[in-house]
Amino acid sequence: MTQNGSNRYKNGKISDSKRVNDHYAKYLKSARYEKPSFIQVCMMYLAIHLTVVLALIKEKLSIVKVPVQKHRKDYSELFNLADRFVPTHFYPRFWDVFARPTTNLPCDSTIVLERKMDFNTKKARVTGNSMRCLNLASFNYLGVSQNEGPSIDATEKSFYENGLVTSSTLRELGRTKLHVKLEKLTAQFLGAEAVLSFGMGFATNTLNMPSIITEGCLVASDAKNHASMILGLRNSGATVKVFKHNDMRSLEKVLKDGICNGQPNGDGSWNKIFIVTEGIFSMEGTIVNLPEIISLKKKYKAYLYIDEAHSIGAVGENGRGVTDYFNCDPNDIDIWMGTYSKGFSSFGGFIAGSRKLINFLRNNSQGAFYSSPVPLAVIPKIMHTLNSFLDGTRDGQRRVLQLKRNTNYLRSKLGQLGIVVYGHHDSPIVPMIFFCRTKLIVTLRTLLEKYKIAAVGVAYPAIDIYSSRLRICLSAAHTKAQIDYFLNAIEEISNHIRLDYSSHVVNKNEEIEY
Repeated sequence: MTQNGSNRYKNGKISDSKRVNDHYAKYLKSARYEKPSFIQVCMMYLAIHLTVVLALIKEKLSIVKVPVQKHRKDYSELFNLADRFVPTHFYPRFWDVFARPTTNLPCDSTIVLERKMDFNTKKARVTGNSMRCLNLASFNYLGVSQNEGPSIDATEKSFYENGLVTSSTLRELGRTKLHVKLEKLTAQFLGAEAVLSFGMGFATNTLNMPSIITEGCLVASDAKNHASMILGLRNSGATVKVFKHNDMRSLEKVLKDGICNGQPNGDGSWNKIFIVTEGIFSMEGTIVNLPEIISLKKKYKAYLYIDEAHSIGAVGENGRGVTDYFNCDPNDIDIWMGTYSKGFSSFGGFIAGSRKLINFLRNNSQGAFYSSPVPLAVIPKIMHTLNSFLDGTRDGQRRVLQLKRNTNYLRSKLGQLGIVVYGHHDSPIVPMIFFCRTKLIVTLRTLLEKYKIAAVGVAYPAIDIYSSRLRICLSAAHTKAQIDYFLNAIEEISNHIRLDYSSHVVNKNEEIEY
């Protein structure tokens, strides 16, 4: 196997289809990753080390007031320098561009409250003013976040009839007939045998993984997997080997070495082997190379656990995620995780798979015993969105197609501007890489204050020091005019502080179709 894959994989009756192979070749070709230059890396590390040195000097000279534990004389420090460095010395420098409060639905636009930052006291004050901004920050992929229409009417009716929550766990009095209907409809939508729903997407991973993956298991985990999966694997007690991000050569090496070497200390062969990955990676914009992973899974007899939080309701002709996107057989996915909070703009998560798996989780999962189920009031909203794919109106399919058009158009135009963009061409998560943290902060402030555009910035320590980025999340609700407005804003900002680091050769005069 190669990282770029091949057309050798066999996946049922559709494996030799020319259309599928052409789509797969286009997927492989569309991946974009560019590394920072040596000078950029050196400058970023120099800046971080200089900040640390200055922080130590300020603390020594008492220029910066370090939090002291009251009533804890002779106690050891609860937080050392490493723990308090980010909130005390690093975060306040750009506190104003993060955690901005909003007061509206996460539609194509949203209302952001104005805050004034006092950099001496490191506190923010809400002024009472607000501004309507173009929303490029929310995971409202299908554009169904709304406060009127049939789904909202059904939600209101459910609230008065059933209340808001059950105030109990799934294993006690928390599972109602509404949850049963939701799970059956979700299973029908995905083409899975059965589904078990939970009240939180993050907890769906962290509380279910230790029930399935246990000590004596080998796990091949993608280097860019979400924190919820990393925590779930850590709690499982399994042996975790990390493979390079979406790199099939690296994955095969981990599987091959693991099988050949067996368990540490000569404890014999592994009880089970798992491949754990995501459908679309939320920081990288990468779509997983599912056909190759399925091929490797079958070759090495490994189970596949895939987190489709950002892909179900976002890619695939019918919005069913990466299996739909690659036209793969859903039965090749052993454990399928998804959420209702992204594409469906609601609340909660779920595990899909065989009926045997779901019955096991119902009786053994920590999520079933210790967490609350999906709130009753939001279930009609989720079901309405699921039915938009199944009721013959094809409203859901139309929204997925519109999202794809928006995604392809934005990524192509950013390429013409010379912006480094990570991920695949069809991914609605669009990470724009600026490398330099200062340029990211300037861009975020300018977008909000001058252009009234709300976007999310990600910087160290959440990611690598030299990969600061603006993460754009597109929606089917966005229009071409809104995307063009954002592109014009980025072009003007780039003309002032230079954001065009891309080395890819692109015809800047080519007309991009929408």
